[in-house]
Amino acid sequence: MLRIIAPVICLVVASPALAGTLSATDIREVQTDSTDVFEVLTILRDAEAALTARDYDSAQQGFERVLMHDSKLESARTGLRRTYIAQGKIDSARTLMTDPLSADGLIIRIRAGEIDNPITYLTSALKADPDARLWSLLGQLQDARGEFSSARQSYAMAGLAGARAGLAENNIGQSHWLAGEYELALSAFTKAVALAPRDTLFDNNRRRALVRLGQTHDAIAGLDAKRAGLFLAQAGDKAVSENEIKLAKLLYRKSLEISPRHNPVTAEKLAQLNK
Repeated sequence: MLRIIAPVICLVVASPALAGTLSATDIREVQTDSTDVFEVLTILRDAEAALTARDYDSAQQGFERVLMHDSKLESARTGLRRTYIAQGKIDSARTLMTDPLSADGLIIRIRAGEIDNPITYLTSALKADPDARLWSLLGQLQDARGEFSSARQSYAMAGLAGARAGLAENNIGQSHWLAGEYELALSAFTKAVALAPRDTLFDNNRRRALVRLGQTHDAIAGLDAKRAGLFLAQAGDKAVSENEIKLAKLLYRKSLEISPRHNPVTAEKLAQLNK
């Protein structure tokens, strides 16, 4: 195959997952054939879209394919680093960390437990870098300490700082859920769905709140049998994790009633709970 020296202009797709740290273009010379250039760009764009959609397995595979072609392409390194962070693969993310004081670097170091008093540290860091992801992380740390009011303020600030549509509202809903305020959680989740109607996670959280409030019929309204069965099974798993065993049994039974052919694992889980 004829090899040429081609100027590659890697257009970075503007997405909340990569916003604020990547330059608009990354122009370099690489030795490749012209068809490979477009193939790599397509894989990169698809990986970025998968990261935004929280399809982390696809995102990881895509970014890794791009880096096999060019291990120094910064947009792919950043995307893979953030994919690892989202997956909780902090050690892997660390190998791609370039600046320990950047937002990514702070998230990695805090998740790794390397920073003492992370709430105090984050509060100070946010004065210089009001990154939406740092505000969200601060909210999560505050929620973990039961500082729910402060956490919701942090999530609201994340929204103002450019968090993707619906994320701040969803996180506020999670904070209310942790506090046992299920009506308020439902209200926040409903707002999140209105802002991002195609986000399945936000919609599932709204439906989960309806289940918790005893409105199971409304919770599965509009779903086909397969997805309704899957949703109820996942809600049952969540109930188990929260030690709501009675609720979990109810959800597993309803899941099996609606979609028995798609739920052999759910049947096993219900059998275990009934022992």
